[in-house]
Amino acid sequence: MNRRNWIQKRKQIPNKQERNFRIACGLLPFFKRYPSIGIYLPILEEVDVLDHCGFQLYDQPNDQHYVYRDSKLLSKSEFEAIQWSAPKVESESVMRFYPLDQLERGAFGILEPKGEKSGQQEVIPSMIIVPLVAFCDGYRKGYGKGYYDRYLQNHPQSLRVGIAFDQQEASFIHEQWDQRLDVIITETRVLIYPRCSEE
Repeated sequence: MNRRNWIQKRKQIPNKQERNFRIACGLLPFFKRYPSIGIYLPILEEVDVLDHCGFQLYDQPNDQHYVYRDSKLLSKSEFEAIQWSAPKVESESVMRFYPLDQLERGAFGILEPKGEKSGQQEVIPSMIIVPLVAFCDGYRKGYGKGYYDRYLQNHPQSLRVGIAFDQQEASFIHEQWDQRLDVIITETRVLIYPRCSEE
């Protein structure tokens, strides 16, 4: 099965709102342990935990950013205690994380931080929530550009947490440059993949 088929399969998964909530619940223990969290801004019906974690998009012309809204999972003080950031694609090979206080539409039409041009300082998250198209034994298939694999390779100190629906589990052979995740959280499971000692 290729990426297009996996994406189409993901779009057909029912009851996403309930599944997203269960995945957000699985993330909660990690939120309490990691003070700096990189989180992706979902597209193409990826797992979306933003709502359940207290994110609300303030969306006005030339002023887009996330603010806190009441959440069942995180209080305002818990939410604000975390340094949240999101990825920004800066070139064909470079992705960096910046705060969520100034956003714009990026090269692929994806909402992302404005970055250094607006005076934002780069953030190195202690935990990164990683999107995926499919997963197998801790490895992920993304959209094929390699941004996350390069970033994870260059920042081994960050905990790598993938989030996915159960139906996204697949069978595939990973490439040698693919970076294995530390954790994958689905609506029914928390899968742990210890790193090898050489990592």
